[in-house]
Order: sequence, then structure tokens, then C-alpha cells
Amino acid sequence: MRSERRGLEELLLLSGLGDADAFARVYDELAPRVHGLSTRLHRAPAAAEAVTEEAFLEAWRRAPSYDPTRSGAEDWVMVLACSVALRSRGDESRPAPGR
Repeated sequence: MRSERRGLEELLLLSGLGDADAFARVYDELAPRVHGLSTRLHRAPAAAEAVTEEAFLEAWRRAPSYDPTRSGAEDWVMVLACSVALRSRGDESRPAPGR
């Protein structure tokens, strides 16, 4: 388990340097977990898919700021995913403009 975690950390660091192949491997490893979280927070499948996509876009954009001394790669991605999911839930609870 520790070597798998270390591998994800290294892949996320490489992603921060612009390595799309490394990020694809991070995605392949973590997408099922991120999607599971998204599904628990959003019952609608389309909303869960949108949250999963946005979470990984956010992870790609923020990868240069990833610091493995502060958190593991999986934890870092899952916190981003949770933030995206909660923000999107807040958007759903707001009334549409003009209502």
C-alpha cells in the first residue's frame, strides 16, 4: 500500500510539471473513488459525472501546487473532489435566476 501511495505522489508531482501521461495514470487509479464520492453526494448520475470531471480538471490545474509533505496524493485529490461536489450541491440549492 505504501509503495502504491508513493507512486501516486510521484505521478501527481509529474502531473504538476505538465506530464499528461502521469496524470492519466492518476485518473485511472482514483477515478472510481472520486466517482463513488460524487455519487454519494449527488444521487443524479449526470451530476455525479459532472462533479467527477470537474474534480479532475481542478486537480490538473492545481497539480503544480501539490506538496507531498502536506498530504498524500489520494487524500489531496479526494479533498478537491469533495470541495467541487459541495460547491455544486450549493449551486443546486440556489434558485435559478429570475425565480
